[in-house]
Amino acid sequence: MLIDLTKLSYQDELVIDEELRIDESIYQETDIKDLSPVKVNAILKYTVDEELSIELKAKGRMILEDAISTKEISHDFELETEEILESFDNSIDIIDILWQNIVLEIPLRKTLEKDLSKYKGEGWKLIEERKTSLADLIENIEKE
Repeated sequence: MLIDLTKLSYQDELVIDEELRIDESIYQETDIKDLSPVKVNAILKYTVDEELSIELKAKGRMILEDAISTKEISHDFELETEEILESFDNSIDIIDILWQNIVLEIPLRKTLEKDLSKYKGEGWKLIEERKTSLADLIENIEKE
């Protein structure tokens, strides 16, 4: 979404209150399987130093792959940022700024699985994080 900054020459600020859709081609190389339209509230204005200030709030939902079961799960996100742009033309694409901040909201791993006992094989099994000390591992091996 291109924002015409020439409007700021006769207004103190520009307010954006919209739902924006991020094109799938942007997130297809990430862990995001799908991304709902993102609700965006932003205020753009010039600072005293003639820099462009952007206050951005956004929330949405991304579909990710469960780190254990590999099923699709949803992950709600909410972000808030303030940025200062020093060099810009007469317009900016708010999708670029929005996307840079959404990337920071992608969790490294997320799972909804509670029962890890069904994930095992010959010579291996998933254990809970709190049982990862060496003493616990040796105790678990001796029990088997």
